[in-house]
Amino acid sequence: MLHVSDEFPFIGPDGAGYLPIELEARQRESVAELLKAQTSGLRQRGIETRAVSVLGAPHIRISNVAEAEKADLVIVGSHGRTGLQRLALGSVAERVARTSRVPVLVVRTHSPWNLGRRASGQLAAAA
Repeated sequence: MLHVSDEFPFIGPDGAGYLPIELEARQRESVAELLKAQTSGLRQRGIETRAVSVLGAPHIRISNVAEAEKADLVIVGSHGRTGLQRLALGSVAERVARTSRVPVLVVRTHSPWNLGRRASGQLAAAA
C-alpha cells in the first residue's frame, strides 16, 4: 500500500511551494494512522501487505515505486470528478494510467478516506 504526499501542496505569494512544519507533522501522523488501519485490516484477512509513504509528484512516484517493487498491478482510486473540477484539480489516476509501465486498475472511491471499504464500512477482501 503506497501513499504519496505532494512535496509542495501550498503555493506562497512569491510562487514558491511550501508546507508549514506543524502541518507536515500532523499530515505524517494522519497518514501513518490511516496506513496502519488499512494494512491491519488486510492482514487480519490473511492478505500480506506493507505500507510505504513517500514525498513527490504522485503520478511519478506511484509509477516509479510500482516498477521498483516489480508490481503486477497498480490499483489507484479516483474521485470520478468531471468537467471543471477535473480540469482545475487534475487527475492523478489518469496520469498514472497514462504514464505507468505497470498495468493500472482505476477504482472509483467516494472519498479519499474510503479506499478499500465497501458502503457498509467493511474492508473489501482483495482477490
